[in-house]
Amino acid sequence: INGADVHVSALREQRSPINRDWVLGSFAQASAVDVDQALHAAHEAQPKWRAMHPKERVTLLRRVAQLIEERVASFQG
Repeated sequence: INGADVHVSALREQRSPINRDWVLGSFAQASAVDVDQALHAAHEAQPKWRAMHPKERVTLLRRVAQLIEERVASFQG
């Protein structure tokens, strides 16, 4: 949130809608405070994002995608 990692104590197990026996993964369960902080950060960041040229947005989003691909193994726990 706002450029910082947020560590949560609660995880939520997500199961497949096709077969409830299949566990898709365990995901962080945000608290109400986490949600409020994320919404506040997004609201504060929106004017800068809106002012950014679309080509800059594309470059940034491609970099985010690249980082996710590089780190996908660590997400699988």
